[in-house]
Amino acid sequence: MRPGATSPPRTAGPGTFIAQVVEIAGGRLAFPELGEHWPEVSLESIVERQPEVLIVPVEPGTDPRALLAGRPGWRDLEAVQTGRVVA
Repeated sequence: MRPGATSPPRTAGPGTFIAQVVEIAGGRLAFPELGEHWPEVSLESIVERQPEVLIVPVEPGTDPRALLAGRPGWRDLEAVQTGRVVA
């Protein structure tokens, strides 16, 4: 997911490097059933699933939580509210 982008967010799917890192860390994917490497997902579906942690690509020196905290929908995620956003 690119927080500054206007296109729909994407999520890491099975078989991606990010999926491997998440699994090694003891986590699980938010949308494993989609089966694609980088499927588009709606913000509504992300809010509905309330992922515990968000991993987002941002420019170096950018605070991803600050970017998301001011955006409708994203700011409703507990992960954003509690600072569990990783660049």
